[in-house]
Amino acid sequence: MYKVYSTEGVILKSFPQGEASRMFFVYTKDFGLIRLQGQGIRKQISKLRFHLEDFSIVRFDLVKGRELWRPVTVEKISRLSSNIKTVGAITSLVLRLCDLEESNDPFFLDLKAGLMLLQEKNIDVATLEAVLVLRLLSHLGYVGAESLKSFISPPLNEEVLAPARQKLSFIIPMINETLKQTSL
Repeated sequence: MYKVYSTEGVILKSFPQGEASRMFFVYTKDFGLIRLQGQGIRKQISKLRFHLEDFSIVRFDLVKGRELWRPVTVEKISRLSSNIKTVGAITSLVLRLCDLEESNDPFFLDLKAGLMLLQEKNIDVATLEAVLVLRLLSHLGYVGAESLKSFISPPLNEEVLAPARQKLSFIIPMINETLKQTSL
């Protein structure tokens, strides 16, 4: 008998596998980045196919196989349908920077909060993207500048974005230099 784990996750990317299955890359709260195999998920009779979509925040019950995780139940919390280009850029960055199954709770919380903020109508997308990427890099240990602590330390919300707007000319080059130095 397999142990069933419950967690939340962000579906970052998926691709078809075989005739009716799909492979998903999911950043989860409890396990970090995992590979999830949706066996038979592309069949018309699959109960989970409408819940497992790219750029969705979901609540899972999972079982761990030898190399892959498999979904038992899935409940969609939110579909990230606004600012898809920015969501796609952030999810690609997460896939580049994170190793499989390395849990990082603050990273997940900021990723989820940032992606949810991107769904709001009157949000400054460029500032939010810069602050979110800065925070994610900080959680992974790539950024530690004292001058940026005011954007990294408090919970991610709209109040953090207002002062960051004036510092974008400093934040964006720092992010670019950090990404350049990681060689990823």
